[in-house]
Amino acid sequence: MSDSILKLIPRERGFVPDACTHQQAVQRLEEFFTEHEGVSVRIYPHLEFIDQGENLEAIICPSCAARLVIDYFNEDDPIREWWDQANLEADVHHGEDVFELNPGAGCRMPCCQAEVKFIDLEFDWPGGFARFELTIDNPQVERPIDNPQSDTLTPAQLHELEAILGCQLRLIWARY
Repeated sequence: MSDSILKLIPRERGFVPDACTHQQAVQRLEEFFTEHEGVSVRIYPHLEFIDQGENLEAIICPSCAARLVIDYFNEDDPIREWWDQANLEADVHHGEDVFELNPGAGCRMPCCQAEVKFIDLEFDWPGGFARFELTIDNPQVERPIDNPQSDTLTPAQLHELEAILGCQLRLIWARY
């Protein structure tokens, strides 16, 4: 069975909310989703790609706005090969099993051949880059069949979490 994880990250890359706000944000998220398998806060020493797992459908080119669809069922899919290579080139190896995102890493887009920064890529479903991540594992929520990407937090709930953490948040639904 797969896991669904709701990840909340600051819209401002690199922003880390004050440590004194983390526990209150965790408690409110647990109140919003009473059935779940855990809530956690992660703080990374450097910018990380906060992925959407199997929910990644396409990468949107920041230069020409082309939607590059990934075909996970085709091992010879050129977009899948390009995406895997772009990920490798954006990581800097720092010892055993430790990787760091190189925010200035560039990648050549297969659609228009533009050279863009890895951190400027956009994603369908949303993904992002952050040093702070608030996550809730397998929250039991009803998600509409016609819009599975729906945020499931009400605007008021999202606003409350943003007020607690002192930043605007991006919601990322990941599936693994």
